[in-house]
Amino acid sequence: LEKSIFMQGLITQTTQLIKDNIYPVIATVTEDGQPWNTPVYAVHDDAYTFYWKSWKDAQHSKNIAGNERVFLTIFDSTRALGTNHRQCVYIQAVAQRIDSEEEIQHAMSLFPEDKQESVEALEASVRRLYKATPVAVWLNNKSESEVTEESVKMRIEVPLDKLQ
Repeated sequence: LEKSIFMQGLITQTTQLIKDNIYPVIATVTEDGQPWNTPVYAVHDDAYTFYWKSWKDAQHSKNIAGNERVFLTIFDSTRALGTNHRQCVYIQAVAQRIDSEEEIQHAMSLFPEDKQESVEALEASVRRLYKATPVAVWLNNKSESEVTEESVKMRIEVPLDKLQ
């Protein structure tokens, strides 16, 4: 029972952080192996698949075309120093540009009304829709003040199937 309550707390904290923060940072890798991080405005569905619009020639868009493996971080950048205990979500994901009309319509329906576009308008622009499907999710489990030389693991995995 205690383990179940602990896990429910992790799930609640993870979902709240995702809900409260609309700018995940997406880490990609350039063709020559250089890291590239980009904050994007994103929405998500009930399966925690993230959707965003980006210029098709943006560096992170090109990186995704060449390597679908991405890593997202979601955190509150306004929190006080040393108070990061369970305040950052880490998501290993697979990303891709969305090309099917059905998926585009699904993604667009998730955006607030003032951010929605028709499929035709989106296709006519230099932007495209992208999605990142989570593979694994972690929440940091130690604050900076709790880390010691003996600390090995600061993150704890949150079962993806429990989030959905």
